[in-house]
Amino acid sequence: MIRSADNEALARQAGANAVINPASFAGQLLASSSHGAHVADYMADLAAIGGAVSLCERQVTAAEVGMPLSAIRTGIGVQLHRGGQAFGFDSVEAQALKQGDTILEIISRDPSSPAARAP
Repeated sequence: MIRSADNEALARQAGANAVINPASFAGQLLASSSHGAHVADYMADLAAIGGAVSLCERQVTAAEVGMPLSAIRTGIGVQLHRGGQAFGFDSVEAQALKQGDTILEIISRDPSSPAARAP
């Protein structure tokens, strides 16, 4: 975690895979609230450890190979990583998952949700 925007570039140069700056994140939440009253609330929930939803990263399962990212049943697929590149849910690459792909998905923490019961 980085506490100053000045140190973000230094952390990346030092090899950090991800840089989280609480001040920058708070600014992003504030800016996103101008796009709708509920956007910042949802982003804050997504970022919270105990929120109703969570952003998770996982490998594609054998049963999902060949399926589009939109067809996964464990959550809502939002991004695909393949060969060191990231692809959005609407990309051509996301139309057919491959063995070795990594996906980012939004999952519900509510055990009664259909996604939580998916195989």
